[in-house]
Amino acid sequence: MKQNISIWASVLILMLVILACNLPFAQKAPPPVPVSGEAVQELKQELATAVQQAVQTGEVNLEITEEQITSTLAQALQKQEQLPISDIQVRLQDGKIQVTGKVSQSGLKLPLDLVVSTGVQNCKPKLKVESAALGPLPLPDDYLNQVMPIAEMALDELMKKTDQPNLCIGSITIGDGKITITGSAPK
Repeated sequence: MKQNISIWASVLILMLVILACNLPFAQKAPPPVPVSGEAVQELKQELATAVQQAVQTGEVNLEITEEQITSTLAQALQKQEQLPISDIQVRLQDGKIQVTGKVSQSGLKLPLDLVVSTGVQNCKPKLKVESAALGPLPLPDDYLNQVMPIAEMALDELMKKTDQPNLCIGSITIGDGKITITGSAPK
């Protein structure tokens, strides 16, 4: 009888271990996206090349990597003292942009997790928040409804600063660690 109980206890423990290994919190975190000044410079060069291409051919094709976006965002956040975000990481997978980081507020450091999808509307990038959380709590829709138009305006202003202010974005594709933007510009 005691032997039967110990066999069942062993089987139960084995099953619990197997289940625990398959739970979401048991998954390995992906390796961090490297942050470098070189990636920021590469992005600036690729933007300049894309603008040149638009002037010459009227077509735009730009490919941006996770490392370039993460590095540029990390560099910009270092200059913004009022935004207490650190350890920023940007992943580009399955048609979504996932931004993670740490937010420091009143001595607390909470994880930030933001998932955004993109589209194009009237030749301009359109952003849509799929999910947003700060620590265990979702960010309120009212807050996101204020922030997303600001992000879209910043993208629009960035496009206007190029030599092609009438640039028309045709498509934005996200996957495999990169974002591809295609469009046209009147000659």
